[in-house]
Amino acid sequence: MIQVNTNGLGTDGAAGHNRFGLRAYSSSDVSAKDAISIAGFQKMAIYANLPSATTLFHLARIPNGSGGSVLLVKLFDIGDSTGSGAITILPPSGASLSGCTGTGPATGALSSCSITANSSFNGKWETIAVPIPAGYSCDDTDPTQCWFKLQYAYGAGNQPSDTTSWTANLEGAPVRLVR
Repeated sequence: MIQVNTNGLGTDGAAGHNRFGLRAYSSSDVSAKDAISIAGFQKMAIYANLPSATTLFHLARIPNGSGGSVLLVKLFDIGDSTGSGAITILPPSGASLSGCTGTGPATGALSSCSITANSSFNGKWETIAVPIPAGYSCDDTDPTQCWFKLQYAYGAGNQPSDTTSWTANLEGAPVRLVR
């Protein structure tokens, strides 16, 4: 586990930034690249600064058999841009989502599992509850499958300048087989 802390500047302990990068690679076989992964633990911060961008992130890998559970996505301070942007939770290929709800600046049913982020989200948490469909299935043996993604379309002409924090947790009662 890698932990990065930033000591603040001045007497108030403010003005620090945890903007850094990690890179994983294999110096041996090019096919070994699928065996390498880097993931956030508990919270992950992302810095957005590309104008008019649409970004797509692997958010959480939800295993086969998770139907009936709820993916809780929590996003902090997602509105620092010159205009509104659309955040959408996307399911793995072959799956569909419905019944998503928001709690925070965007509260209630979320059409297409999407919210419109703007300055009302600054300094606030937004929670998106994503019900995993009862018939959900994916290929757990393929590391490229089972990924729920988050797409943030900042919108044409918008200039984001934002460091956000994200969490993703799967809630629900797992099935336990006991012999």
